[in-house]
Amino acid sequence: MRPLFFAALVALSGCGVAIHQVQPGGFSPYVNLKDHSVVQASAEQHVIFGFNDDTDYVDLCWDGLKRKCPRGNLTGVTVETSTKLGFFNWTNRVVMRGICAEPPPPPEPDYLLDEEGEPFLDEEGNKLLLADYQVDEEGKAVLDKDGAPVPVEVDEEEAKEK
Repeated sequence: MRPLFFAALVALSGCGVAIHQVQPGGFSPYVNLKDHSVVQASAEQHVIFGFNDDTDYVDLCWDGLKRKCPRGNLTGVTVETSTKLGFFNWTNRVVMRGICAEPPPPPEPDYLLDEEGEPFLDEEGNKLLLADYQVDEEGKAVLDKDGAPVPVEVDEEEAKEK
C-alpha cells in the first residue's frame, strides 16, 4: 500500500519547465559590447487553479529593464517566456535581456595650458578655454609682459554680425 501511495504522490506532484519562445528584436546595425553593457530583468506570475490577479508582470519586467539603462538606448532586446508547472499551479516567467547603449560623454573642451601642461586659471579659479586666447605655432599660450595669456582680439562689428 505504501509504494502505491508514494507513486501516486510523485505522479500528482510532478513538475516541469517549458520554454515557450525566445523573441529577439530591435538590433542596431553595429553595437560594440566594449562600450555598452548587457542588462537583464525578470518577472513572474504565479497561477493557482487557473486564478491569478497579477496580469501586468510583463510590463513590470519591461519597466525594470528600462530602469537599468536610464540614460541610454536599449537595443537587441530578447524576450524569453517560460512556464514552470506544478500540481494545480504554475508559474509564468518572462526574462528580458538587452544591450544598453549609453550615449558617449560630451567631449571635454580644450583648455589653455602653461609650460608644465597645467591649465591656466582665471581669478575665480576657472580653466581658460583655448579658443579664447592666442597660441603660437607650437600650440603654447602667447603671454604678455606680466606672464598672463593674451586673449584673442575680436572685431566688434564681426561679433555683432554673428
